[in-house]
Amino acid sequence: MPRDRTLRELIVQAIRDVEATHTGELTQAAFGEATLDRWGKLLPKPHGEASSLQKWLWPVPLRNSTRQMSELLHKLDYLVELGVRVQCPNTCNEAIVRQYALRCADRKPSVSHRIQPAIRRL
Repeated sequence: MPRDRTLRELIVQAIRDVEATHTGELTQAAFGEATLDRWGKLLPKPHGEASSLQKWLWPVPLRNSTRQMSELLHKLDYLVELGVRVQCPNTCNEAIVRQYALRCADRKPSVSHRIQPAIRRL
């Protein structure tokens, strides 16, 4: 039985290989280089009151906020206009997409979000 460190390195390498394969397949089969380049140029541009399209798309609405829920529906319509709603290739199964989403969700927040202001009490 291989040692834990060796086993961990093999798992990390296997995940990287799968992600690289799926990135290539999504680039070629589903979207294409031109579409990905267009999205890459749109994301950093300002959108409405947000400093970038990515920051406008990122926040999750509050549970009972009808204004934020309607904004979410507007975001979904905008993504459909951009052509994001495309059928994923068969090789991108649900388990792999879930693993990637969990990995993105577990990322550390940006430095500005990690800084906690000092709490002032009277």
